[in-house]
Amino acid sequence: MKIRAGRVAEAMEEAQKYLLYPAEILETAQTLAEVDEKEKALALARYGLKMPQEKGKADLAQWLRQQAEEMNRLALALKAAQTAFTASHTRMITRRWNVWRVTSGRKSGPKCWTA
Repeated sequence: MKIRAGRVAEAMEEAQKYLLYPAEILETAQTLAEVDEKEKALALARYGLKMPQEKGKADLAQWLRQQAEEMNRLALALKAAQTAFTASHTRMITRRWNVWRVTSGRKSGPKCWTA
């Protein structure tokens, strides 16, 4: 991997250009942290939280919260914790919605869900 070969700037640029999901960003950020590029790892993780895709966003946010807290970046840790909370609840609600939709045979939810 480019990060382990010392080509960090190139790896960062390519990650932001080609990676599609927060889960992929998490892997790259973890590798950056492993080679002691912690500030760059935080920057890449923050980028990943802004991605529109949800796949892996809760895990990325939880990792970022932990890293930011360890580095005494408390405002960033709080923002990451809020994102982790929202992302995990969005995923849970989506699962419940799909189960309800399939088991009930309906296309729209109960009125209390749309009020």
